[in-house]
Amino acid sequence: MKHLVMQGVAIALVLACSGAKADQAMEFVRIACIPEALELRIDYAAVVAGDALVGVTTPEQGRNRYRAWADKGFYLPAHLIRTCKLAASTYRVAATQAEPRPSGRCGAAPPIRLSIYQDKETVVKDVTLGDACGDSPNVRSIEIFNGQQGSGNWSWWVCVSPSGDASAKCSNPTAPLIQDDLFNLSSPSHK
Repeated sequence: MKHLVMQGVAIALVLACSGAKADQAMEFVRIACIPEALELRIDYAAVVAGDALVGVTTPEQGRNRYRAWADKGFYLPAHLIRTCKLAASTYRVAATQAEPRPSGRCGAAPPIRLSIYQDKETVVKDVTLGDACGDSPNVRSIEIFNGQQGSGNWSWWVCVSPSGDASAKCSNPTAPLIQDDLFNLSSPSHK
């Protein structure tokens, strides 16, 4: 229920600001779970709000549009929990994003916080996904490949951008990954 309220608030904010709609971005967590390929990929995706919601004039149309985005793997980040079964492992992707505020530091675009769990183990804990507010590096994408069917072996790649930089540097760090690790992964000396 709270998720539907958050969707309603987001839709109302966009509709109320229709004059500025083209300048706003709709932020999504894109999740591709492909059990046949033993692959899970999580990406940050931002779409110009005017493009994402073209023709939307009512909250009902907005809800329908969000469902269409979700059907293609693009999810609103507030209170997001999705699972993906790859081989013998189940991955749980959890994201949160505070409600936008009209004022304050990062108020209009609060950061997306991401955690990933493999069965009962933490793989990624509370890192910033997508554009970071301030000087923190951020995760742009995470790709998990779960080895051979039933083997339990897995590997992964994490692409991190330094603060204020759109370029990403990809590596395969050790788990669990936490926000402080992103500083090392994004540094020029990290290999």
